[in-house]
This record gives sequence, C-alpha cells and structure tokens, in this order.
Amino acid sequence: MVGFSYYWQDLLKEEEIFSTRVQGGGSVMIWASFDWGGESSICFIDRRMNSNGYREVLKKHFLNIADSFGGFEWISQQDNAPVHRAKV
Repeated sequence: MVGFSYYWQDLLKEEEIFSTRVQGGGSVMIWASFDWGGESSICFIDRRMNSNGYREVLKKHFLNIADSFGGFEWISQQDNAPVHRAKV
C-alpha cells in the first residue's frame, strides 16, 4: 500500500496516521524445517534459486537433520514453485 492509512482503535484516543514509502524493493528467501520437538534448520538464500541450488539447500540443511524428524515418517510441504517440481 502506498500513501497514508488511517486507523482508529478508539474514538476517545487521538487519531493515528501511518505512512509508507515505496523504495527500490528487494526480497528475502528463507528455507526452513522444523519438527514437533522444536528442532529446526533455517537457511537464508541471497540469490536466485534454480533446481540445482534447491537440491543443494536440501542436502546441506535438511538431510543432515532428517533423522531427528522421525526417520522416514515425515511430511514435506512446498509451494509448488518450479524449482520444487523440477525433475533433475
């Protein structure tokens, strides 16, 4: 949203105005895994991802902790992005 947004929580309180500015943009990509016990792995990705890069992330950050996720009884969820579906 660009410009000003107005929000009143309570009519007895002073009006609050929130402003935003749009700059050059940018993005952050994060890959993470976690289990019921709270063990996790997180990877910040600072470049464009392709299918080979995604495989490297899985090798480095997932396979080394997969045993703590209950052996082969785990569920993998992803957003169906092309790099996740590639047959490499």
